[in-house]
Amino acid sequence: MTAAPALDEVAAIITDLIALGSNAWVVIEAEGEQVTAVTSFIREELRGGEEEGATSVETIAAPNLVAQELPWVETRDVRGLLVLGIESLSTEQLAQLDLDRGRFVESPVITVITTPEGASRLATHAPNIWSWVGPMYFRAVEPEPMDVETRIRSIRDELGISEEEMVQRIHAGSIVIDPAVAEWLVLIDREDLIGG
Repeated sequence: MTAAPALDEVAAIITDLIALGSNAWVVIEAEGEQVTAVTSFIREELRGGEEEGATSVETIAAPNLVAQELPWVETRDVRGLLVLGIESLSTEQLAQLDLDRGRFVESPVITVITTPEGASRLATHAPNIWSWVGPMYFRAVEPEPMDVETRIRSIRDELGISEEEMVQRIHAGSIVIDPAVAEWLVLIDREDLIGG
């Protein structure tokens, strides 16, 4: 498993895979009560790519992966699948999924959102599919909230001036309010100085 990037970063990785036309497998592990929220978040993030024309994503139940007719065969415009319920497949179904892995060579990007038990069962009973997952195995991690004080210090260090000096320069018209300066002003509650 790779380091745990935030969910928005995982969604960006999936969007890139879809845009590149990959047929990768991605597994996102979430605790049971998080699966629904993680699915909603990933679906919403990928929907943004749909609006830009980069992705076309459908959500399917895991049993459809072992069905006679694969769900994307008729609609080639589907470029990504969110698969739910892999943890509910029997050992025999997972083994069959592994045996039938050749059917997925021309598949869209498959993103499995499952519990730790589901990920473990997939790895154990479908080892060839799991090897396809490779480094695309992630634990669901919510994006960290920004630490305002750390960001203020970072901008201050980058610009090499204090808040007081910056305010004086803005009043004197000797500093350009670029995005970093504007962000700093917002963070120190001085957005009144932006644009005026």
